[in-house]
Amino acid sequence: MFYQIHSDHITLSIKVSANSPKNEIKMATATDERLHLKIRAIREKGQANDELIAYLSSIFNVPERNISLLRGETSPLKVLAVYGLSKESLLTTLSHLWR
Repeated sequence: MFYQIHSDHITLSIKVSANSPKNEIKMATATDERLHLKIRAIREKGQANDELIAYLSSIFNVPERNISLLRGETSPLKVLAVYGLSKESLLTTLSHLWR
């Protein structure tokens, strides 16, 4: 499963492809181990990480300060913590993106 529910946050396991023509989340199922995202920014000096956090902030409607990179600063495989996001909001938002 690409997400885990904790008492005060949700962790997301993500595989990021940088230098994409546009930012997007590829369709996933609840049993997928990682969510696949494409990010426009290049993978240099943290630009892709910054754009990833900004993109997730905008689609999940949470402040950027509520999203923390836990693992994967220099790797395409990342784990992020998102505070202030419920499981229902996560799944509803993703289902609307994939229509």
